[in-house]
Amino acid sequence: MKHRSLQSLGTALLAALLGACAAAPREIEQPGIAWNVEFEYPLRFQRMVDEQMLIVGTSRHLHALDPRSGRQLWRARNVSARSEDIIAVPELPYLLVMDAAGGSFDDGDTHILAIDRFDGEMFWESPRIAGKVQQAVIDPDSGRLYAVAVAAPHGDDTGLLADILPGKGIGSGLLREPQLIAMELRTGRILWTRAFGDRVPLRPVGGRVLDDNGDWQPERSFDLGLYREPFVAGDRICLSYTGISCFSAATGAPAWQREFAVNEGKAALSYTSALTDDRTVYMSGGGRLQALD
Repeated sequence: MKHRSLQSLGTALLAALLGACAAAPREIEQPGIAWNVEFEYPLRFQRMVDEQMLIVGTSRHLHALDPRSGRQLWRARNVSARSEDIIAVPELPYLLVMDAAGGSFDDGDTHILAIDRFDGEMFWESPRIAGKVQQAVIDPDSGRLYAVAVAAPHGDDTGLLADILPGKGIGSGLLREPQLIAMELRTGRILWTRAFGDRVPLRPVGGRVLDDNGDWQPERSFDLGLYREPFVAGDRICLSYTGISCFSAATGAPAWQREFAVNEGKAALSYTSALTDDRTVYMSGGGRLQALD
């Protein structure tokens, strides 16, 4: 009995000791600072373009940093942009920066600045484009850049009786017609422009902003984030806003169209990016995989 009592006492003491250790506050380790960089002007955004480049935008300049060390790779002077104004196209040796103007949303007139990824120097500046460029793809074989612009992609997407009915009301959403633009990759010269032919729903980006009186504005910016990027298929440039719509890469003339639902209910990008070979376009939509000539 005495042995059992001593054993029970030892067990109780061990449990109390463990409990005290668990209850004791542990010092929280502070993360180390790998690097920090001070900027002359207020920061607007930081955005990782790839594993080797972190883009930082200030109110005055555009900077490229090495994300591992914080070392400045280059500075593009007097380029004031927002994160959504920068398009990084894979395999393109420069960044596309929208130098926009026109109202508080800066989406009236756009000039595309092509800025070298390696030294920040400007390749070229495009002629005026009506609207704001939001998507782009290149065709190295033809030496062309295909961009999609949307005129005035801002507004109020609430519909009728929005304060009474669930959701955003009757006829909600913001519809705009995209414009397809073919440009010379080396110089930025515009070769042709073609209207898509139909208005498509846009996606709101960012929150609402305050006006000069401190009231929330009903309008905000929108983009083409509901849809996959354009793609090149042989001698066609194709858009997937209402299914697949293909245009002649040489002239912009409509070639063919296959309509199907590209989004399922409120789920965006519920269809896959297209795959192509010499003769066929493979794409999913509406619950099926389609192979199109």
